[in-house]
Amino acid sequence: MAHCRSRAFVRVNGVCPGYDAWGGQGYLRQGESPTMKYRVVLVQSEEGYSVSCPALRGCHSQGRTKEEALENIRDAIREWLDAEGAERTVLG
Repeated sequence: MAHCRSRAFVRVNGVCPGYDAWGGQGYLRQGESPTMKYRVVLVQSEEGYSVSCPALRGCHSQGRTKEEALENIRDAIREWLDAEGAERTVLG
């Protein structure tokens, strides 16, 4: 089976770097979470799908199905952004 490459977008709720929920970018009602859209690259192989987010260096995941890979990359993006935020806090 040849490797098949495709692109998609995933939406990640609740994580937005540099977002000030009380007067920053955009308008949110109390209790709403910001949503960001990230471009991801999927590569299909015999084992399933690998997926990466080019905008976030080193942010990769995989899954047996396309849907599983996309869900896993959403989790990886959230964790990547959480780690980035923690690092910025420490290095401040």
